[in-house]
Amino acid sequence: MQVQQDYPALRARLMDPAAKPLTMEELARLQLGLRSALQSEQDNLNDWTMLGRLGMVLNNASIASQVFERALQLAPNDPGLKQDYAEVLTRSSDPQDNRQAALLLHELLKGDRHNLRTLGLLAFNAFEQQQYDQAIDAWQTLLTLLPAIDERRVMIARSIEQAKTAAGQQSSKLPLSISLTPQAEKILPQGGVLYISVTDGVSPVPVAVKRLPLSHFPLSLTLDDSNAMMPDRLLSAQHQLQVRARISRDGSANARSGDWFGLSAGSDDAQADPVSTQAEVKLAMLRVSRFVNRLPPEG
Repeated sequence: MQVQQDYPALRARLMDPAAKPLTMEELARLQLGLRSALQSEQDNLNDWTMLGRLGMVLNNASIASQVFERALQLAPNDPGLKQDYAEVLTRSSDPQDNRQAALLLHELLKGDRHNLRTLGLLAFNAFEQQQYDQAIDAWQTLLTLLPAIDERRVMIARSIEQAKTAAGQQSSKLPLSISLTPQAEKILPQGGVLYISVTDGVSPVPVAVKRLPLSHFPLSLTLDDSNAMMPDRLLSAQHQLQVRARISRDGSANARSGDWFGLSAGSDDAQADPVSTQAEVKLAMLRVSRFVNRLPPEG
């Protein structure tokens, strides 16, 4: 009864762009009030659509899916409803729902091959199903349609690189060579761990990381986008890189007094010559050499 009393005011706030945004709790109460209202107005398409979108916002895929199915019975040719329904199915953890969403999106694309939302949903759906070539094609089509100044282009380009990495098509790699001075090699800590992190030389937040048990030196390895910390900050998308190597004496992920460090010089040249640096910490010197190979990718 309290929800029914609050429902008109909550709905009015939702529809007023100047009003204070509803909290998640208020949205949940609005959803319940809307469901009650639809019991007596079962052909109200606008309310069914609103209820479905509330289900998406509240991450209630089951309700959202059922509601959009009902809404599509009232308006079977509404492309916006089909997109909403396809988005819910794409988010589902059920592979059958994902496949159904793909069929629906391909059908929508036949009617409007340049629809940005359909292409974006199709790309995400294909990526989630590990159909990386289809995802790349859809994202690349999006890039041809978006204006050059559109902020979404950066995220789409990074998504393409991520899909290429997942598909094994990523040619951008960062080979590393790490060596110790002779005196340092003699006193390697038992049970130590080597941490390698790559930053853009500006932000301290790593772009890529690698954790390795101590072994023989010199050590050679290669990093690529699969080592990225976040999908929207890929190694291949950076214009300059700085490599940091740290030996943790006790294996801790957090830097501590007594750890050994090595830091390469940052470079903004994708075809730079190898760069060697050394850093002294305590009684040890850790030398890090960085070799850059087509990073970022040509084009």
